[in-house]
Amino acid sequence: DERHVQARLALARLHLDRDELEAARQQCTALLQMELAPEAATLMLADIMLRSNEFDEAIRYFGAMIEQAPGTANYGALEQLVRLVRRAGRLSEAPRFLRLGEKNSPGG
Repeated sequence: DERHVQARLALARLHLDRDELEAARQQCTALLQMELAPEAATLMLADIMLRSNEFDEAIRYFGAMIEQAPGTANYGALEQLVRLVRRAGRLSEAPRFLRLGEKNSPGG
């Protein structure tokens, strides 16, 4: 059954660990299209884009994680995002993401 979310995530992670980026991307994209495990799939897609040196796409995925997770703080994604915008020469975008991260943090 295509809807076995944990199995699909594990398969995507296996592909990612083996550096089979396109196969991992296909699994994550399928999960997003079925609206299953969107946070995990988005985070993995961001990692895939980062490993593929597709920095603009990685920024888009990490940014979506920060923006679409009200009430939660994903500090790992925020850290990667700040590093990416610096690497991409777009450090001026970092304060906006930092404010979102602060707003989404517990007690923020």
